[in-house]
Amino acid sequence: METYLRNVEACDVTTRLHFITCVQIERIFLGAYPKVRVIPFGSSVNGFGRKGSDLDVCLLLNHKLTFSRNGSKVCIFSP
Repeated sequence: METYLRNVEACDVTTRLHFITCVQIERIFLGAYPKVRVIPFGSSVNGFGRKGSDLDVCLLLNHKLTFSRNGSKVCIFSP
């Protein structure tokens, strides 16, 4: 089981690529939506991601984003 888990779990490079993808998507929308934010969520940020897993994103067009600083990966969204 441990060998299997090591073979299927996402590596640091995969996680970084997911975040880079979010930055690229933001850049696509910046011309039309200057306050756009693209935030990854799900297995990409909670540590349960696997090689080849999908990327879940939240597209915020005109919202202010505040991250919780208590060590959790919870975000607070407010208009």
